[in-house]
Amino acid sequence: LFLGDSITQGWNTKYDSMSYAYLVSEAFNADSIIQGIGGAIFAPSTVLPMDFQPDTVVVAYGTNDWGYYSDYPTYRSAVHDTLAKVNELYGNAKIYVISPIWRQDCGKTTKIGTFDDCCNTVRDMAALFGMTLIDGDNLVPPLMDYMADAVHPNDLGFAVYAANAVKAMK
Repeated sequence: LFLGDSITQGWNTKYDSMSYAYLVSEAFNADSIIQGIGGAIFAPSTVLPMDFQPDTVVVAYGTNDWGYYSDYPTYRSAVHDTLAKVNELYGNAKIYVISPIWRQDCGKTTKIGTFDDCCNTVRDMAALFGMTLIDGDNLVPPLMDYMADAVHPNDLGFAVYAANAVKAMK
């Protein structure tokens, strides 16, 4: 089960099969449900029970949250409560949490702080729940050659993202 935003959805790939989520599923020869939704943020109300129990869950939000929440405590609470809900529903699965990948404007500061603050909160909350962190900093090189725009990987970026995610999951 993949939960995330437009990056999980594979936004801007030429084919759906080029998304990192699809490529990771293929690498493990696994059936998957990909719930990547453009613009999605950490929000416990979006984590719903399903008619199956996945053996692996991948959670990848945060890049939209960085510009969405009005203050840091609200953001931190949203991350905490979302991961608590994932743990409640899918605690028997292996749960991976991917911190946000590099984005071109990561040097600015928003209402919740720096991009590093955003990423560190995801890291801290994953650790709090005993979930396995995959560091987004290690997935896609911080170069526009791998990006379709300031936020989303291109097909090459998704291929590198998936290969590095598979290595981290192994």
